[in-house]
Amino acid sequence: MPCHAEYHDHGFASRSLRFLTPSSAEDDAAAPIERVQVSCTDECDRYRIRNRSYQQQYAGLYYSRLKLMRNRCHAAAQRQWPQIPHVPRLLNVEVARTCFLIGTFFIDMPLKTNILDEVTQDQWLELPPPRDKIFSDKDEYKLEDESGRVVLVGDILESHTLVSGVIAAFLGHELPSGEFHVDDICFATPGPCLPLPPAAGPDAPKRYVALVSGIELGAPNSLAPELDLLVDYLCGELGGPTDAPASLVRVIVAGNTLTTSAWVALSTEEKEMAALMVRRREKEEERAADGVSTAPSAAGPVPVLETADDLLFQLASTVDVDVLPGALDPATHTMPQQPLHRGLFPRAGALSTFHPTTNPYAAVVGGRRLLGTSGQPVDDIFHYLDSDDRLAMLERTYRWKHVAPTAPDTLWSYPFPDSDPFTIDATPDLYFAGNQPAFATTTIPASPDADGPPEHPSLAGRSVRLVLVPSFRKTRQFVRIDLDTMDCDVISISTHL
Repeated sequence: MPCHAEYHDHGFASRSLRFLTPSSAEDDAAAPIERVQVSCTDECDRYRIRNRSYQQQYAGLYYSRLKLMRNRCHAAAQRQWPQIPHVPRLLNVEVARTCFLIGTFFIDMPLKTNILDEVTQDQWLELPPPRDKIFSDKDEYKLEDESGRVVLVGDILESHTLVSGVIAAFLGHELPSGEFHVDDICFATPGPCLPLPPAAGPDAPKRYVALVSGIELGAPNSLAPELDLLVDYLCGELGGPTDAPASLVRVIVAGNTLTTSAWVALSTEEKEMAALMVRRREKEEERAADGVSTAPSAAGPVPVLETADDLLFQLASTVDVDVLPGALDPATHTMPQQPLHRGLFPRAGALSTFHPTTNPYAAVVGGRRLLGTSGQPVDDIFHYLDSDDRLAMLERTYRWKHVAPTAPDTLWSYPFPDSDPFTIDATPDLYFAGNQPAFATTTIPASPDADGPPEHPSLAGRSVRLVLVPSFRKTRQFVRIDLDTMDCDVISISTHL
């Protein structure tokens, strides 16, 4: 069960704030904590883009998605509707014959942002006010495969629980008007999950992973006191009797370590210095690859980057740290976002425990498969659905077996020509979204057919922990996951009595 804990500093006025100035040599020389050792396997390689090209169209991404998920949708449909025939090509469906179709679901939405808005902005014309929700009574639902496209109708579609880009099987029949009336929908079967780790003995040390997002260094209103407490806790210098410092085995920073406003506010000289830091780091890596040892570069005079480097250096000096890029970070903005460059963080980047990763993020830590994003897919889906329940939106992406279904329609994405790395092919133990307005968590069965035999033997009795990681700047909270039980608690940082 999730629980809640708070940490307060009752004598904060007398403490030095390390994030107002870089950490001292005395801080750097502090005795390291002997952390519990766990294995970690990086599974982000599928999200890394080696040779970038934008010459291709997005059709290849959609066709790849359908090709990858069609068989899994067919298997799910046969389990759910064993007596119903499948029509493999949409244009071969017959009037009044009950069947099921498999394809890519799309919504034509008049309120959806389009390229004309960009032209209007360039021409200095007044833009329509931004909308939190883009669905309307004029939306039209369609299903597409390689043969063509059909219009979908039915009350089940009017509940606004689907988004563009979802691959699914639709049960129904064609009307004389040529529309396909939908009576039921099912989604791809889940992939296998890892075997459960051996049960921990009563005297075995705990193993925790911390999830924090939305630090947003450089934003107005300094969080220096709260950041001091956060780093103290994660470094093992703060906590109660149940917070054994050695039990924290990894910290995942789920995006928005910096802010767009801070990056834009940099002077031309500061931006040039940041670029120089990146180029210097690249040269150091080239020399290292040639066997030439070089000393780490000193941080350049870019205050917000120095602050971020100091924070990450302090964390990575005591524990492994994975850092995802987010919507506000100086990184590629198309999904999947590529790792923040080590050259931006000279001190942290010199540590082997500092791991810039992609967004989405995937890893196996201590025998548990972790999957998550910095939150953009959930933020984008929020606009489609007649609901404010973001946890339910995260759950739907798991049921749809796709991390970012609205990419590339309304969520920027790289135009992969012959693959789709966003499909969920293996069942995670933990599935999270960062930078959310509030903390929320639940567990759901790994298999949607809880009463029947699972699609894979490994799914029997298994569940997935879903977590909305709150923005630290908005909530002063972060999340802790027990790798042995997958229990989850939220920890609040407060500088007040």
